[in-house]
Amino acid sequence: MSRIKEIAEERRVTLADVARAAGITSTGLSRLMRENKTRVDTLQKISDFLGVPITSFFNSDPIPPLQTGAGNVGAAGINFSVNSDQNISRALDILEGQLRAKDEQISGLIKALNK
Repeated sequence: MSRIKEIAEERRVTLADVARAAGITSTGLSRLMRENKTRVDTLQKISDFLGVPITSFFNSDPIPPLQTGAGNVGAAGINFSVNSDQNISRALDILEGQLRAKDEQISGLIKALNK
């Protein structure tokens, strides 16, 4: 399932973000991609996070663009159907994690520039 990495790069999200969205560790995601086996619900979480159908992980078709529309939240590699408080909460958690990661990157760059 190396397509997960390819799609994540296309969506400009890290594999750590993908793992977090799926509720697994980065090591677990690496194992999943290497061994090509996981639970369907984990694969669905990854699919939802990356905004692609599950079948995208098993074929070489072009990566579909992120789809957003009425009732959907789509940003920074996230495409959730806003049909429950759980989905909204999950989207917010992922966005907060991405913002923390970007803040850390910016702080590191500022420190490097000030040296």
